[in-house]
This record gives sequence, structure tokens and C-alpha cells, in this order.
Amino acid sequence: MTDVDIRLNIVVNQATRRIADFAKDATSSLGGVVNKINEAALGFKNIGGSGGFGFLTELNQGLSVVQNSLGGVTSAISTLVTTAADFETALVGVQKTTNFSSKEAAVFSGEIRKLATEIPVATTELLNIAQSAGQLGVTGRDNILNFTETIARLGFAANVSGEEAATALARILNVTGESTDQIDELASVIVRLGNNFAATEAEIIRVTNEISRGIGVFGVSSGEAAALATALRSLGVQAELAGGVTTRAFIEINDAINEGGARLELLAKITGRTGDTLRQAFDENAIGVFQDFIEGLG
Repeated sequence: MTDVDIRLNIVVNQATRRIADFAKDATSSLGGVVNKINEAALGFKNIGGSGGFGFLTELNQGLSVVQNSLGGVTSAISTLVTTAADFETALVGVQKTTNFSSKEAAVFSGEIRKLATEIPVATTELLNIAQSAGQLGVTGRDNILNFTETIARLGFAANVSGEEAATALARILNVTGESTDQIDELASVIVRLGNNFAATEAEIIRVTNEISRGIGVFGVSSGEAAALATALRSLGVQAELAGGVTTRAFIEINDAINEGGARLELLAKITGRTGDTLRQAFDENAIGVFQDFIEGLG
């Protein structure tokens, strides 16, 4: 954000606050006037005043309308001031985690405002996601903007906050040993799976998290874990059970390969692979051996 932009924001914020203060003071003053008119009208009535002072009642009603209107203006302006302040605070947070220059931050600010008109996510929420991107190691304005949009769409579809979605995906990538640079790709995979199978994005994220914690050590990628999670969730399997079942299956396959003997022979028969090739196959493509195992059982 340039020095000119900063000075302009200061002037706008000061002017907005003055207007808000004026509206507040005007509302308070009118409230006093209305009370005085009510007292006068009541006094005239008590001493026998009648229709000749009916204009006081009308004036009172008119001023009450104005007072209520100014109260609405005060509330709206206060909201505007708060929203602007929240936006600036969130933008500063983005600069801290992304090391954006003032110029880059100003450009990014405009891009975020434009993005907020395209998807139903507030600008401050978008900036919070961008801040998370910086914390997760995503670099470059274009990459961070793309990350922000993808995670925001995923968060909206999964009915979770963008920050929660970003954190959940980062956790999955950490378990599978993948770089956080791939978080955008994983988010896109989950959105596509959610659009094409009988499982919501939130369910896929939850089951993928459970599965990856158990089988990530076997070289299963986040995308493969998400696909397996989708298949299990589509069958109605709950997250904890899905994680437990798949983990036990992978451990059994691994133990059979390591021990050899009758267990390896049985595994070879089920998968349709030879015992000699199973170890290399499981090391290079564990999910493929698992698929053969499931198909063989069927």
C-alpha cells in the first residue's frame, strides 16, 4: 500500500468517524427535543389545552421519525468503520506472513475485493486464508491468490471456515510427507470428488485425515488417500472406522510381505501377484497392492 493510499485511508476513516459522531450527537439532541415536546404537550393537556396545540404532537411524530432515521445512519456508519478497520488489520496480517511490499499489498487488496464479488466469502475471511497461505509457505502473489480462492471455495462447499480447511489439508500433507505447495492441488481434488460422488467435501476431508494418519507411512499420497476416503464414505463408512480398517489392512499386507511363508503365499494368491514382486510393488505403489487385495477378497 503506497503512502498516498495510507494517507487517503486515514482521511476517509477520520471523516467517517466524524460523520458517525455527528449522527450520534444529532440523535441524542433530537431525543432531548422530543422529550421536551412531550412534556409541553402533556402540560398543555393538564391545564385544559386542546386542539390548538395539536401541531406539537405532529411535530413530535416528525422529529421521532428523523431521530430513528439518524439512529439507523449511526449504526450503518459504525458498521462501515468497523469493517474497514477489520480489513486493514487482516491485510497487515497478510503482509507479515507473505512479506508483501506495500505495492504488492495494495494490488493484492484490490484482487481480494474483486474475488469477494465472485464468491460468497467476506473479504476479511479471504485475507485470513491468504495469511494462512503465507504461514504454510506458499509464495508469490499469484500463487497466494489462487490458494485463497481454492481454499475459500472448498471452505464454502464444505461449510467450514477457510482457515480450518487450510489447516486440515496442511495436516494431511504433513502426514503423507508432501509439500504444502500441493495444498491447492489437494483442495481441487477434494472439490472434484465431492462434486462427483456421494460424499460431501467436509466428509472427505474428515475421512482422509483419519486414513492418512494410518497409511501415510506406506507412501500413500494425499490424493490417493482422498480417493480412498471418498469410496469408503460413499459406502457409509464413518471416519474413525475407515481409518482403523484401512490401517489394519495395510499393516497386515506389510507384515505378510516381511514375514514370508504361508502368509505371503496367501497374499500372493489374493492379489494375483507373485511373492517375489510384492515387496517392490508395495514399496512403489502401496495403494495399488491394496486395491488388488480388496478385489481379490471380493
